[in-house]
Amino acid sequence: MNLEELIAGLDESELDNLMAQIEETKKAEQREKAQSSFMEYVKVMWPGFVHGRHHALMAKKFEDVVSGKIKRLIINLPP
Repeated sequence: MNLEELIAGLDESELDNLMAQIEETKKAEQREKAQSSFMEYVKVMWPGFVHGRHHALMAKKFEDVVSGKIKRLIINLPP
């Protein structure tokens, strides 16, 4: 029996429960990614954020500060 047949055999309450579990799993995965990557955190907090190459570079430097690879950091951006 394949997955589609199993899902088709579920009643409405079981299907609702399965969908809730799937959604909770997706949220947990997203939360875990956001805790380990600054850019993933930004994507979770600001879904419409359009990032450029400079954002990725800054995020990497922020992660290096957190991990202790960099002790001091100054970022200057032109207006």
